[in-house]
Amino acid sequence: MALLSTDSHLPQHGRGTVVTRHPATIRRVAQALGAVGIGVNHALSTEQMPKAGPGELKVVVLDLDVDPDASPLARVRQVAAFYPAIPIVVTAGVRAKKRLLATL
Repeated sequence: MALLSTDSHLPQHGRGTVVTRHPATIRRVAQALGAVGIGVNHALSTEQMPKAGPGELKVVVLDLDVDPDASPLARVRQVAAFYPAIPIVVTAGVRAKKRLLATL
């Protein structure tokens, strides 16, 4: 896990967890969340997601490309079980998007 700072001058309004293996994705998400005052925890896989206290996390961003062979629905359910009641945003490359749409 890596803890990323943001360049925002806004006060911190909580944290978000981003699960991705792609440096460009983590940079873009960290910039977007930092713009609204949300700091970022980074995990390379769903198994490495950091625990969070009540009210600490505001959002989880899951890149389905962290495991291209896994079921998209299974990954989303795993994140939802680990972080109950936290909004989940899902990102994906073309292949994972097709699998996700087929699952839904």
